[in-house]
Amino acid sequence: MKKEKIILTDFRENFAKELKNDSKKLKYFTDSLIKQYEHDKDLGIFLEGLKIIAIAQGGMTKLEKKSNIKRNTIYKMLSKNSNPELKTFTSVLDSLNISMRFAYK
Repeated sequence: MKKEKIILTDFRENFAKELKNDSKKLKYFTDSLIKQYEHDKDLGIFLEGLKIIAIAQGGMTKLEKKSNIKRNTIYKMLSKNSNPELKTFTSVLDSLNISMRFAYK
């Protein structure tokens, strides 16, 4: 069991390092999060993915400072059962240097 935990921790750390790169962050965001959401309509998975990006970009404290949203609010917003307001959601996206665009299907 300990060995699995170490491997998972190493994976998370390496993945977080990868997501510090803006082009890799964008690829993860578009290829994984958006396509997964379009397929499953599961907002929770999408928000959990944003949490991974936030952690990779310096953590919740840094995001709190950049977005002027309290850290506990960010944690709640980026949880599986959340339904964030658009204003709060876009503020977090802006702080992560992610823009949102709409298109016809």
